[in-house]
Amino acid sequence: MLKSPMDHKIPSPTPLGRLCCFRIIPFGPALACGLAFFPSLAQSAVSLWQALPLISQASLSAGNSGGEGCQVIQNFAIDSTGTFLMMGTDVGGIFRSTNGGTNWQPANVGYTPRGGCAFAIDPNNNQRVLAVGCSGSAENWDGLWLSTNQAASWSPVQEEDFQGSGTYHDSVAFDASSVTVSGGTTFSAVAYWVNYSDGGGGLWKSTTGGNSWSEIQTSFADGIVKVNPSSGAVYVATANGFFVSTNGGSGFTQVVSGPVLGLDVIATQPNNVYIAEPNGVYVSTNSGQSFTQEADTGLPTTYSPGLRNLKVSPANPNNMLIDVDQGVYYEQSYYYSTNGGSSWSACALNSTQSFIPMNVREWFFAWSPTNANQAWACGGDFISQTTDAGATFSWSNNGYNDFTCTGIFNFNAQNPSLLLVTSQDYNSAFTAAATASSPAWQYLNVSGQGWGGYNYAGYAISPSVLVSGNAASWYAPATLMVSTNGGGSFTSTGLVGNNTQTACGDPVSATVAFWDQYITTNGGNSWSTMTNCQGVFTYDSNPSPTSTPELFGANGSTVVGSTNHGSTWNNIVAVSGTVEDVAYDWMNKKLYIISGDTWSLYAYPLPNGPLTNISSNSSWPQDNEGNQNVVSVAVDPVNPDIVYTGTNAGIYISNQAVRRSVDAGQTWTTLTMQPGDTGLDGGQESMCVRVNPVTRWLFSTGSCFGIWQYPPPASGSPTPTATPTPTNLNGYTSTPTLTPTVTKTPTPTPTHLNGYTSTPTALPSIGPFSGNVGIPIPYPNPIQGQDSSVQVELQFKTSDTHARLEVITLAGRKVREMLLGTAQAGTLTVTLPLTDTWGTPLANGVYYLVVRTTTHQAVGKMLILR
Repeated sequence: MLKSPMDHKIPSPTPLGRLCCFRIIPFGPALACGLAFFPSLAQSAVSLWQALPLISQASLSAGNSGGEGCQVIQNFAIDSTGTFLMMGTDVGGIFRSTNGGTNWQPANVGYTPRGGCAFAIDPNNNQRVLAVGCSGSAENWDGLWLSTNQAASWSPVQEEDFQGSGTYHDSVAFDASSVTVSGGTTFSAVAYWVNYSDGGGGLWKSTTGGNSWSEIQTSFADGIVKVNPSSGAVYVATANGFFVSTNGGSGFTQVVSGPVLGLDVIATQPNNVYIAEPNGVYVSTNSGQSFTQEADTGLPTTYSPGLRNLKVSPANPNNMLIDVDQGVYYEQSYYYSTNGGSSWSACALNSTQSFIPMNVREWFFAWSPTNANQAWACGGDFISQTTDAGATFSWSNNGYNDFTCTGIFNFNAQNPSLLLVTSQDYNSAFTAAATASSPAWQYLNVSGQGWGGYNYAGYAISPSVLVSGNAASWYAPATLMVSTNGGGSFTSTGLVGNNTQTACGDPVSATVAFWDQYITTNGGNSWSTMTNCQGVFTYDSNPSPTSTPELFGANGSTVVGSTNHGSTWNNIVAVSGTVEDVAYDWMNKKLYIISGDTWSLYAYPLPNGPLTNISSNSSWPQDNEGNQNVVSVAVDPVNPDIVYTGTNAGIYISNQAVRRSVDAGQTWTTLTMQPGDTGLDGGQESMCVRVNPVTRWLFSTGSCFGIWQYPPPASGSPTPTATPTPTNLNGYTSTPTLTPTVTKTPTPTPTHLNGYTSTPTALPSIGPFSGNVGIPIPYPNPIQGQDSSVQVELQFKTSDTHARLEVITLAGRKVREMLLGTAQAGTLTVTLPLTDTWGTPLANGVYYLVVRTTTHQAVGKMLILR
């Protein structure tokens, strides 16, 4: 049971409305920018987004693909075939399933509201769907939205200014009896919608299949609407009673007085009407003219507001489901009946496969139209399904990715497989396999509370030492928490952060890490306050033995840098507002900076600028509400000419959530899916972007929209550039002061070194496969003596094209690439020179060996000890 309020609606208004899961973003006046800057609107493209669902290893082993959920589900709808379903959250977008609820995917293309509180699927044409858009606050883009392609994209048809979230009822319905044909398309011409009280109320009607609407009654608000599928009679249930119209909504007769919070009509019994009053369930067999109460044995009827969300199985009307509302949104119970309401029993919930804790919300149900034992429910912040007529609901959430991500995240600087992300509602999550295509994750109970926790900014110093900030409430300053047992438990340091919400590591020293204004130099054992730095965002991803790696952070509105691993910080450049994020292009010696006053992107070439606002010019695309904001920035650490930005509108879904430049910020392409595109609708509401230095995939965390990844461009390896001469950058020196971290080592006695056997007697067998590609195995490993090359064995299950072998440093820089062409099925042994692209011998240390093909990749390691 939820012990602390954790609603996803914003607790207090701001001058701009109420924002969800992010910082306040001021929206300035729209700049002149036309459709020409939306090339993806002119021609369709393929979205390459892939979900990164939070899923445990146990759930992966059970055959699940994952989906953590985390947002409050408000409504389901299902078509007459049982294959197409819709689901809506409060502020985490809307989802669809086109395979009978087995898998779910986001469906927000062309859709502006943050969530969906009701749906209607046309019973005569399941390509047509009406959605009632809602947000965490009343916004003028809420209201009715129409899809004519099974929720692949949306258009507004009646925008209204209301909140809508937290309503949990069917407020919109098609009239199946109004079937018509126009332009060769069959559809239901008539639909009805009951508006919400904060939007002015009223019963609205469409006679154009949902394309246009008019208000026909003013007395209804916050009600359920259903339509007799044979006669077209209209039924409305509200807190004031149950009403019937037999003349298309022109006039209504009140049949029941008092609250009626449950109403259902099914196609297989068109003249039956089922309602829930506070004292029980009632059934009408004469189209709502009169009702008979069921026995309701075992059904609680003493709570207020009590019984609601009654749903009846079309395949067997004896099967029913109902929610019992005890007056608090996290105090709900749910019951099922298999004898038409004569007796009821409590439903059981099996949340074994859920990644997040179970928080009981208001229950809403959807029965299969063909399987009397199958239904879906939303009892927690994930989808559950019953296959035994309601006796047990089990986690059924594959594809529902809505983790509430907060704060700046960074991959571990020495081991990019380590990644920790934080959540504003559900604590934190950690994976030690961020380079894998389907990583397993571990839920971190940082707060120590069963329901979740408000976490801001985290970092994995090692697989066993994890840090995260834990706050008492949304947006409150967090306290630094440290785990030394791999997340098994967390201990408070007592150190309170400054809400910079960032955590980072050092590219050379594995024992140095940063969280807000604090630094550790001993792997998290102790922490101290930095001077002149309030948070570290990034580092030089191309460290070399001849220069000291730079770190970049912020002190208010000033970007600061360190050349001594964070011991001291020097000013570099100031912007007009608080520095919210920084990225560093090591190849072009350029900083990208996010300024929080206007949420703009600046470029600053080192050492002396000039400082240029990239996002204010006319070539920077406006989003669907006319804004050009950006909240996060990252560069590809292998080819820093590739730059990504993330955008989080907060109070609506921006259609410009992620942008990419492949020419060092000169021109930009929108990666967010647009109407007409194909693929997954991923990367929405991006609040932090970072690039994995091994895979080079972009990772994007959405404020209430989960974690997503996007592949690097098909081409774009870095142009060879000589190491620049150390210079003084506005008092920020790059003169080296440290020696390399790996020094020359005498030939060791054969032993086990970091997972490498130093004296193999035979070529090691191929390890696990990543799709079609086996892990590359070098021989010998470690490499000692004066060998100028090494043998690397590769294995492919089937033939694959565009194969290549890459050598990448721990910091993510690609130093060599071998193009292999088409690889045939079987084993391939290649000779890899132990030099970089420019012929310089590779220094001692650990390197990633990455074999890639058109569709797969696998990662191994190579250790050089000379």
